[in-house]
Amino acid sequence: MNVANMAAALFAPSTLKSVLYNDTPAPHEKLIEALRVELDLSTSSTLSETINKTYSILRREGNRTDYVYRNAIIDKVVIGRHSINTATPIQEFRVGSSLADLVVLNGTSTVYEIKSERDTLRRLASQIKNYAKVFERTYVVTSASKAQGLERDLPEHVGIITLSRDYTLQTVREATTDWDLIDPIAISRTMTIPEACAALEHLDIPAPNVPNMLIRRALDETFKGLGAQICSRAFISTVKISRKPRVTQANITRVPRPLRSFAVSHLQKADELTMILQRLGTTPTQSKEGL
Repeated sequence: MNVANMAAALFAPSTLKSVLYNDTPAPHEKLIEALRVELDLSTSSTLSETINKTYSILRREGNRTDYVYRNAIIDKVVIGRHSINTATPIQEFRVGSSLADLVVLNGTSTVYEIKSERDTLRRLASQIKNYAKVFERTYVVTSASKAQGLERDLPEHVGIITLSRDYTLQTVREATTDWDLIDPIAISRTMTIPEACAALEHLDIPAPNVPNMLIRRALDETFKGLGAQICSRAFISTVKISRKPRVTQANITRVPRPLRSFAVSHLQKADELTMILQRLGTTPTQSKEGL
């Protein structure tokens, strides 16, 4: 296994969870040892040093996985430009037959579909069609090498962002909102039944009083009668709260930058952050690692 594939293996969510949460010797200890050899790190290097050096390999153009793109958006946009206290990032959000890589809810709803150097574009057309029914803005985030073809082929309302060679996010084309494409029933279907009922309550509309086996159909009928913009506002207000990460802006900035995407989706309690920082061998201050 070459070092790029080893780096990709380390940053698989299941591997990171095992490495960061296990008190006993992790089953991936051999992978970490092999990476330290490949990266010329001392056997006494902290786990944080190993992770940061490994990420510097993984984020190179040609090596990048979806994790790198997702982590860049969360770190640079959600945490850097906005705040995780006011913007809610949701990873792997189900929309019809598609699974969106990242959704961000603040004053609007934005979906980011990642197409890394390793991805094909085979499913992109159907994904874009599904997302346009639910989200106000859709962005495809990709490499510079794929951007030119996408700019020609994608619908005009879809924005394009590239992750450059020097690991900066560059907007090639801004996304726009086409309200004619928004489907209130599709929005209803992205929410759980309790979320959909809460969204209606947000609009001072009572939830349908029907047996459980009929509730989803009744919700569809209720949402069907709502305007696209009203429905979108209720969706954002509801899901922004119901799926808000447990981690705060103050805490997420203490996490080394290569791990912020993982931390947003996995950290549940403040003491977990302390435990992870101890395992990493970092000091509990704002982290500037992995820039």
